[in-house]
Amino acid sequence: MYKAFLMSPYLPVSTPPGFPFGLSSSMDTLDTLLGNYSEPDECTYIVHFPGLGCNPAASFHRTLLPPPFESIAPESMSTQGLIEKTMPLPRMLQTLSRVIPTPRFVLPSWKQDRQFSITHVPLAVLDLGAEHYPTHALFVFSPIDPSRMSMYLVHSIVLEMYCPALHASLPPSPTSSIAYTPTIRPRIITIPVHPVCIAYPEAFGILLPYFYTRDPEFLVCQCLPLFKWTSLDPFDELQNKFFRVSLGYFLAQMVPYQTLIEHTVKTVMLAKSAWQLTTLNAEFWKVLENCYEILLNAIAYTTTGRSLKRILND
Repeated sequence: MYKAFLMSPYLPVSTPPGFPFGLSSSMDTLDTLLGNYSEPDECTYIVHFPGLGCNPAASFHRTLLPPPFESIAPESMSTQGLIEKTMPLPRMLQTLSRVIPTPRFVLPSWKQDRQFSITHVPLAVLDLGAEHYPTHALFVFSPIDPSRMSMYLVHSIVLEMYCPALHASLPPSPTSSIAYTPTIRPRIITIPVHPVCIAYPEAFGILLPYFYTRDPEFLVCQCLPLFKWTSLDPFDELQNKFFRVSLGYFLAQMVPYQTLIEHTVKTVMLAKSAWQLTTLNAEFWKVLENCYEILLNAIAYTTTGRSLKRILND
């Protein structure tokens, strides 16, 4: 269900002439993934791990970037709470999984003035009972390779809750203020497009489901190499520092070293992308921070047989 946001993975578009992010298209190395995105106050010191066998050494920041806010304004929290109570967000998420491009859909390209060649996309809504249709199609790309894009559908009211800066940049949409009635055949709608450049475009496939469901288990299972979380309340359990250390030890015994590195990089890139989007959700940032500490503990146990705290104290 979650993958339904990604309707056309890596849509091929022509690179805009003179595009300022015309960097190498290779994302194969850890240096490329972590070295090209430097944010203000990117913090803390580096932890060096010796590697394992034929796998090279790895280095990570001790902590993730701090959230892009010191505290969430009371009015923002009030808005989030009001929307969550009044809008059927899980049902709206279901609707997004049943929207497809029409035959008239045209792949976007970049024009000489660095603008999109299209401003709207035609879509067919197959969810006959839906009341809230998507309002915007976001074409998300990285600065490393703007010619590779993914299209994500979204309701603007959800971005207003969690990414107000992005919401403020969206063009008006004809579906924003309409509550649709059930129909007996698919409806055709046309909604505006909006380009979004972030460090890790795939982050949208994680962020959007979380915004609609606020499910910490989904977020934990994206960051950690776990298929299922057995606790009834993963958010509270992650607050226990002894649990984080013990789970790191467990992952070190059960998960290959390279998989731990991949999930750590994924968590870092998710945090960087959420930082760029100014994601306003304290629980989201706390879950990421705790998962990152668990992964560093797992790498520490795998490479040295000691916990992260013992490595840092040496």
